[in-house]
Amino acid sequence: MEEQIYENIIRNELKFASFTKRAVASVIDFVLMLVVLFVLISTSLTDEQVESISLALDAINATPNELDSTLTPSKITLNESQATAFMQGVKVLSNMSLYFIGVYFFYIFIFTYLYGSSIGKFVCKISIIDANTLLKPSFFSSFQRAFIKTLLDIVMFPFGFLGYGFYFYQKTKRVLNDRASKTVVVENVF
Repeated sequence: MEEQIYENIIRNELKFASFTKRAVASVIDFVLMLVVLFVLISTSLTDEQVESISLALDAINATPNELDSTLTPSKITLNESQATAFMQGVKVLSNMSLYFIGVYFFYIFIFTYLYGSSIGKFVCKISIIDANTLLKPSFFSSFQRAFIKTLLDIVMFPFGFLGYGFYFYQKTKRVLNDRASKTVVVENVF
């Protein structure tokens, strides 16, 4: 299969995207998503939620004496108001994490399906194509690629980057999410 994909790419005079371009595109996409998420969250959090996050972070960074707590060998005990604020802050931070995962997945999926390229890939002049048809990925391939990329980049961070190791050991330069979705990243074709 890999040999057929390789021959198809070469026969059609396409060029595999370099690892550097792929890495830069991924960083651009990730930073862009952080900015988008920051704007979305900062405009949607209530003052009470911001205060509970602040208290939670203060509790995490405080010394035992500042917490008015008792230190045991395995834990710090917070007073009731500190514990409540801490739990509210943790809940908000957890929701923000899930929100980020959803936004990141949706971004990767929509841009792959509609354009065959994310904003980062567009800036780096590389495109995602179906390994067999050499066209933009199908709905299912785009969904599958976005799901696996999100899983590897966000959920399994930093271990997910091990999936990029495939790039160096295959003629087709496909990483784990490319292989699973039967796609290839090439120099710009769209």
